Amino acid sequence: MRPPRRHSRLLVALMVLGLGGFVALLGLGSRFPAHGDVLRLLAVAWFVVFGAARLLVHLDQAVGEADDALPRIARLRGRGEI
Repeated sequence: MRPPRRHSRLLVALMVLGLGGFVALLGLGSRFPAHGDVLRLLAVAWFVVFGAARLLVHLDQAVGEADDALPRIARLRGRGEI
């Protein structure tokens, strides 16, 4: 099932910001070797934070789909089909 348009746009924005920031921080780390370790650590933290945000969006979508399915499940149980 495709995510709703709102979730789809949010997921794309998080992916672009997450990967863009990750690559930018890695690029800065190679450009300024004196601060390379710190910038690489920040890049990994940036990637983890935006990955977690994407997981939360997927979780919100799954909870929304489950909430929409509850009335149908109750109706099927009432008819004895489940």
